[in-house]
Amino acid sequence: DAGARAPALIKNSKPLCGPLRDEDRDAAFGAGSKVMSAVVIQLDFDGPIGMLALGSFDAQQFDPKMETDFVAYIADVISRLLAPYVQA
Repeated sequence: DAGARAPALIKNSKPLCGPLRDEDRDAAFGAGSKVMSAVVIQLDFDGPIGMLALGSFDAQQFDPKMETDFVAYIADVISRLLAPYVQA
């Protein structure tokens, strides 16, 4: 089940960047997705509240060696904005 696999993608606050395994791609983007590379990060505010997944059809778009500071910043902003609407 893709929904059960999603937490493994975001087990820490560091972004996962680069090509994804098939089961991870299905968890992040849905079964049959054509995404070839991605950056995935946990949305967290006093505990996990979701994930941010950005994908590309270009296999070289996201690379494990890429800097991810901006994506981490965006995830932090989104987390803070969503926190009041997420029920514990």
